[in-house]
Amino acid sequence: MPDRALPKPQDRRALRAGLAAILALTLWRVLWLPFDARDLFVDDAQYWLWGQSLDWGYFSKPPLIAWILRASTEIGTDSAFWIRLPLPLLHAATAVVVMALGRRLWDAATGALAGAIYAGLPIVGIGSLLASADTPLLLAFATAMLLQLRLAERPSAATALLWGAAIGLGMLAKYAMLYYVGSAALAAWALPWARPRPRDAALAAAAALALVAPNLWWNATHGFVTLT
Repeated sequence: MPDRALPKPQDRRALRAGLAAILALTLWRVLWLPFDARDLFVDDAQYWLWGQSLDWGYFSKPPLIAWILRASTEIGTDSAFWIRLPLPLLHAATAVVVMALGRRLWDAATGALAGAIYAGLPIVGIGSLLASADTPLLLAFATAMLLQLRLAERPSAATALLWGAAIGLGMLAKYAMLYYVGSAALAAWALPWARPRPRDAALAAAAALALVAPNLWWNATHGFVTLT
């Protein structure tokens, strides 16, 4: 793992450049939204409709994307702008986390480049215009990776609970978050510096289960429709 004691001037410049690129792309996408004349896409409308009746689960997805769209429209209106506004902001947050991951695993320049590349990916541009459960999933996935590395390096009950919360929120976004659980276990087995203490892993598992439990209960009382 690289030495991150004190950022060097060139490291600070790289990080500022990466943040500037992420901010510029995000600002462009947000400013473009009011001029987007397209009507809501099928998924946009579906997730917005789910959010009109808040629940712990829905037909084909866990509830997080519907909750996010509901929160945005409660702040603003039910217009396409407010329905789509969270999307570029979530991708921007993911890009920042990717930048932090790159810095932790390699160096500041690598992190800045990784964050800027993620923000500039064509699929991220599309995902900033169309509602998808993958958008909050990616943020949760990247955050869980970062917290796992931080926890392995500096054990802490608080960080363990945050790690579990990231995993739980990822599961509430999309059940594909299970891929992270398998990947985290593989990393802990293969890489000593990515291996949290058993007590911290147990705390994280408890926190994740506490967040996911209401959705599992909802599925159990609705014929496991989402899982099916």
